[in-house]
Order: sequence, then structure tokens, then C-alpha cells
Amino acid sequence: MSDVHEQALANLVNQFARPLDFLRELAQNAIDAGSPRIEVWVDYTPPKGDSQGVLRIGVDDFGEGMDEAIIDGKLSRLFESTKDDDLTKIGKFGIGFTSIFAIHPDAVILLTGRHGTYWKLHFRADRSFDKLTYDEPVNGTRITLFKQLPPDKVEAFVRDARANLTYWCEHSDTPITFDDRTQHDEAEVVDTADPFAAFGDDAVGGPEPINRPLDVPSELWAHHEAPGTEVVIGYADPPRYGYYNGGLTLLNTPNRDALGSFERRLGHVTFKVKNDRLEHTLTRDNVLQDDHWSAAMRVVVEAHDALRDQLVDRAEAAATAGEPLGRWHAQLAHECRTADGQALAERFMTRPLFRDVHGRTLTLAQVRAQAAKLGAVILGDGPGPLHDAIGALGLHILADHSATRELVAATEEPPLFDFEFM
Repeated sequence: MSDVHEQALANLVNQFARPLDFLRELAQNAIDAGSPRIEVWVDYTPPKGDSQGVLRIGVDDFGEGMDEAIIDGKLSRLFESTKDDDLTKIGKFGIGFTSIFAIHPDAVILLTGRHGTYWKLHFRADRSFDKLTYDEPVNGTRITLFKQLPPDKVEAFVRDARANLTYWCEHSDTPITFDDRTQHDEAEVVDTADPFAAFGDDAVGGPEPINRPLDVPSELWAHHEAPGTEVVIGYADPPRYGYYNGGLTLLNTPNRDALGSFERRLGHVTFKVKNDRLEHTLTRDNVLQDDHWSAAMRVVVEAHDALRDQLVDRAEAAATAGEPLGRWHAQLAHECRTADGQALAERFMTRPLFRDVHGRTLTLAQVRAQAAKLGAVILGDGPGPLHDAIGALGLHILADHSATRELVAATEEPPLFDFEFM
């Protein structure tokens, strides 16, 4: 392979900052191929003596498979074949496939087929390959990576592979399983001089599902759908923002740069949004903030409205039931400081979201009306004789809490009233 082509291929491989990200790329290829499910598995054959064993990582899909035209035109054109030296550009499918070399496998076998003809591709560590016809039927595409690894590195590799697959595929629309087959009751040894010696062993162990419905780590959350878009949103500290295409992760980050012009409205909430027109940037460190992104973000705003309604309902229920109000008042204060927060305050003006020192519920309108007469919001930590006497005059002393003060202050721009403690 020429230096130019080797550098081009190396650049494609090195774009994957985390070597195990190849699992996401192969999952994406399988989804694009229409696979109804994806099975990822890891197996290990211990070494003889002090040498290294062989780790096998498999990604099996059951999609439409590939014929020779796809193999030659979209998968392998940048690699060097021992049968033909065709070094030209590859398509999106092939770019994702190059990611398998990020973990520096000793060998890769790909089995696939279509229209009754089946193929076996054997890639070496130097990325050269053989393309052979294969006698047995193959349903979809099966890719197996072989990597020599000492026994004490296997557990960490399996843990990292599962974590990586979960991060990228946790909300996949296509069912994905992970099967750890490395724990055998009676381990079979392998001669590492032949990295394919373990290929074809019977599968053991049990697969675990990787994907699940959209969720956020929040006690109070909302689910909202619009044509082509699904959103879950809630409150978490610190907030995170997740974007998904086909359920595969494009970005899941606490970085507010991911919010663009929506930062002031949505910066304080945690959300995940699925839309098949979302794309990541070429550097894969952000989501492309184009028209499709803007449309999806408007659906997030709709979900945020629903979350706000739930928050007001929850605060009212807590006030009525005598529950602590601090957490709910703090969230409402955050909401009142967002881009349209004052409009929100007007919406809950007559809702009983506060309590006085005697446990009676109060609305923001009542708090404001009394403060307008007295020039201040009266607070206390009673009840006590003084509070009882003031109450006999028909006045309310608001139960004091830092979050309650914050909420009352946040409902006016600028705050109109001082606080007096009694």
C-alpha cells in the first residue's frame, strides 16, 4: 500500500478517539443494513503457558448482508487486497468499518452474503485482506475481531466494551445485546501462533440487553413526542444534554455549547432527544446545529413546558400535604429566571405553592398583595405568640426557607419587595 493511501487509512482509523468506539460504528452499519437485532459478544481462550490468550469480539447482524459489489465498492476499497490492488475512496459504510482497526486487532474475519452467494473476508493486522467465497449460508453480516491479550487484561476489556456499547447504544431503536462469554467453567487453551484457533467455538453464557427506552435520572420528568422526534426531560445536577439518531448516541454532554441559542431556556434541565435527522459535526464532539436540530430543539421546548406544568403541580401538592417545599421552590426559581420565566410566574400566580408559619397554604398573589401593603414579605420560623398575634390581625407570615425567598424574588424583574424576619 502506498504511503499516501496508508496515511489516509490511518487518518480514518485515528478519528476514533476511543478505540472501542468501533462498536458504535458497526452497530450503525448493522442498523443501516436493516438488521432486526444486533448481537455483540466477547469470548476468550486462555493461553498455553505464559503466552497470551486470544480475545474474540463479535458483532453479528441479521440484515440484508452484502454482495460482491458492496464489498468492493463500499467496504474494502481503501484496503489492500492480495487479489486486486484497488485503492480508491470508500463510502460511509467503509469509513465506519475502518474503526475496527483502532484496537489493533491481530486479525478480523467478516462473513456475509446476498442473493445466494456468500463471502469470507480475512483481514490481517497490517489491514491487507483476502476475499474468498464461502460455502455456508450467512444470514446478514458477522464480524469477528481477534486480539491477543494476557489473562489479567480480559476483565477490564470486557467491562470497558460493555460500558462503551451502553454509552453509544443505550437507546437504540434496534435491539442490541451484549454477551460475556469469557467465563468458562473449564477453560480451553489455544496456541496463539494461530489467532483463528478459537474461531468457531460453541457460544456459552447469556446475552444481556443493552438498549432501553429514553430516560433521565430525575424524580420529576416529562415525556413528549412530535412527528419524528421523542424527548424526555427532567431536573438533574449537573444537567446533561443528549442527542440521538436512531437511538444511537450522537452526543451526551454537560457542555452548554450543545444548546446554542436555547441555552438560557434549557441550560438548567437535563434532556434526551431522538430524531433521525440529527447529525454530529465532522469532529464528532458536537451536534450539527442546522435546521433539523432547531426543529428538534423546539420539540424539547414543548417538553419543557410540560415539565414546568408538572413542577407547579408537584409544588402545589407538597404545599397542600405539608411536605418540605425547598427543592420545588428552588426549581421554580430557576424556571422563573429563564428566557420566559416571568410569563411562567404569571401562570402560577393563583396556585397555592406557599405555606405560612401556621401551615396554611398561600398563593403568590396573596404574598404580593400583602407585601404591597406592608412594603415587605414577612417571614418567620414559628409559630409562636408573636406569630399568633400577627395572624389575629389577618396577616400571613411566610414560612422561611432560602429557596422560598429565592422564588419570591425571582418572580419579579427586578424584585419589588424586601424581606422582614419575625
